[in-house]
Amino acid sequence: MTNHRFLFASVDSSPKVGGVSLLAKRVSKALTDNYGAESVYLGPKGTYFLGDELPLKVYEDHQSETKLRAGEHSQAEDERIKNLALAIIDNYLLDMVVLWHPFYYGPGLIAAAKERNIPTAVYVHGTELTSQIPDAKNGPVKFEYNPKSTDLDQRLYSTIDQADVILTNSSYTAQLIENVVPHKKAFVVGCGIDASIFERERDRQPSYSRVLKLMAREDLGLPERKTLIHTGRLVPHKNQKRSIELMRYLTEAQLVIVGDGPDRGALEALSEELGLTDRVFFLGQIDDEEKWNYLRASDAGLLISNFNEKTGGFEGFGITMIEYTAAACAVISSGEYGMSDFAKKYECAFLALKDSEKLEADAKKIKKFLENETDLTEHIEKTRQISSRRFVWTEVARRIMRALDNV
Repeated sequence: MTNHRFLFASVDSSPKVGGVSLLAKRVSKALTDNYGAESVYLGPKGTYFLGDELPLKVYEDHQSETKLRAGEHSQAEDERIKNLALAIIDNYLLDMVVLWHPFYYGPGLIAAAKERNIPTAVYVHGTELTSQIPDAKNGPVKFEYNPKSTDLDQRLYSTIDQADVILTNSSYTAQLIENVVPHKKAFVVGCGIDASIFERERDRQPSYSRVLKLMAREDLGLPERKTLIHTGRLVPHKNQKRSIELMRYLTEAQLVIVGDGPDRGALEALSEELGLTDRVFFLGQIDDEEKWNYLRASDAGLLISNFNEKTGGFEGFGITMIEYTAAACAVISSGEYGMSDFAKKYECAFLALKDSEKLEADAKKIKKFLENETDLTEHIEKTRQISSRRFVWTEVARRIMRALDNV
């Protein structure tokens, strides 16, 4: 096995909380542990990792100004980043650059890699494209590229066009890439969680059990009802509004919403307006241990994200679906956008709630699904087996290395 000396970089890095920073940390570790020699992680000022959670050199870019990702001073910032990257590459004899986010570090690091004749991979999550090139979601785009422009859409296009390898989280994102740069191939490498989480959760709940769920709810002081959970940022494209409206028809169930965000006030007002405050609970942002306690107490997890025209936001993959599965929860999803690989391709979700006009009918189907303990147990066991093999960080790293072998 060839041990590569990677330069990893992400503008969105720990201690920031979110899907990009988590992936950047976990997959950097998996690549270094399994395929790397001495490697370096580059992040903007404020970047740090606790203890030995990242077994490589960490370079905090104290001079970073991430607002310069576009605009009149962006090219001067590219030159600074390029020179910094050249110094790091030369000092550590690095032979591969992996960008976990195309914004900010993209142009400078790609320029440095080309100057040293080493390959560059960029991971595209999807919303970067739709926020800057919204027509990508409708089909092939005739993008007018202007190399002199410092606009963010132009710089994004340049980054993905010049990268040697494009990595994506889902087939949907890969299609967006093809719509913008049809001459490039995007490799779907997916997302995941730590394999150890599946082992831990199987020890806690070897299989779905009504009794174990009941005991977990009692420990948290939750009423004894069928329990649905939604974890994630409270933002428009996450579509928690639909989850709350669903509870009008699941009259014997309750919904726990974990997370915070700009939509929280409106969602709480909706819950009150519909008379659901005794069955819809907003927990806000809670720590990881507490989150898993609530997941273990839940029968099913919801992820029914849609596309938000205003922000270009959509579900790039949906890591929370894997967490639901690990905790012996069924996944209920519309299965659209980036959710489709997990939910449809691998049949790891109960598909519902795509059409708002069929909400009551879908609620009846969901109720029937949740009440059949035998079918529910079999479904969760199947999804646990698939997820623990395919949707873990070590597998994401393996697929990335297969893609890089094409350079």
